[in-house]
Amino acid sequence: DYYRYLMQLGGNRELAQVFPSVQVHIMRMQLRNFNKAGDSADPADYLLLQDAILSQNRERAERAGRAHVQRTMGRVAELPDRAFELEG
Repeated sequence: DYYRYLMQLGGNRELAQVFPSVQVHIMRMQLRNFNKAGDSADPADYLLLQDAILSQNRERAERAGRAHVQRTMGRVAELPDRAFELEG
């Protein structure tokens, strides 16, 4: 899993403890059919995040991580209400 790899690479123990409760995989499954869902993010966004972590510059990595989360939240906020309806 990409995010687990990034956490391991970055060595952030606190984030590693919090991340499992976020359940990103559930959001991906729920929103998989929509254009702006998490899995359809711009690959450049992931490269920026990865490069920032690999730079070993904590401030840069934190800024990149926060920006990634903000962009993802923005994509989710733009989804129509029907994206969150229960199937069945």
